[in-house]
Amino acid sequence: MIPTAYFGGEATLPGDVRAMHWGRLSGQAISADRRRIRVLSRGARQLLGLRTVLARSGLRLVVLDEPWEGLDPDASRWLTAAVEARRADRASVVVSSHRLHDLAGVCDTYLFLIDRRATILDAREISQAGPVTGVLLTEVFDRLKGGAGCAAP
Repeated sequence: MIPTAYFGGEATLPGDVRAMHWGRLSGQAISADRRRIRVLSRGARQLLGLRTVLARSGLRLVVLDEPWEGLDPDASRWLTAAVEARRADRASVVVSSHRLHDLAGVCDTYLFLIDRRATILDAREISQAGPVTGVLLTEVFDRLKGGAGCAAP
């Protein structure tokens, strides 16, 4: 069995559990906060969940659903670095996100779902000259949609 972790967002955390107890699930002291999870801000709950999952050792697969939601700029930078560190440790990281700019440069492969149609592109297919940027991802998304951005759904 492949050691796997999933985090589906701050709303999936148990509100009655104290942050410090939840953080210990990783085997480390992630938080010293004695408050119950439900009273933390959205961003603090999101970060607690992400830190707990990403601190677990030995994972080969990590699945994150909308991980940047609710995070401030510092936490967003931490998350990007943590995902890159997991990849450097040879773990596979699958990220579901609508926020293309957050995915820029983080992924080796991008899967776009548009009108129930999946298109998979390697990062080198998107940009041969350097890192994949948010602008490039938006351009690819718009091209796959068949038109310019900002159109009504």
